Amino acid sequence: MRVPSHDHCHPIPLAHGPVGQVEACTCGAVRLSVGPLTLRFEVASFLALVDLLEHARERLLCGSARPLNPGQAA
Repeated sequence: MRVPSHDHCHPIPLAHGPVGQVEACTCGAVRLSVGPLTLRFEVASFLALVDLLEHARERLLCGSARPLNPGQAA
């Protein structure tokens, strides 16, 4: 995984699971693409991005119905 520069988006391959890529852009913007689905969202920090991706990977691999935010009600 590479830390993004300030003026470009860099693909970050997902470690496991379906083929996909993550692009971390300027100002904390992130695009997550898995197959035909692309999501764009903001993250507060690199650690928050890692946590979000880990939960997303678990959901994709296991078909889990758990919310992305463990504290969030289903």
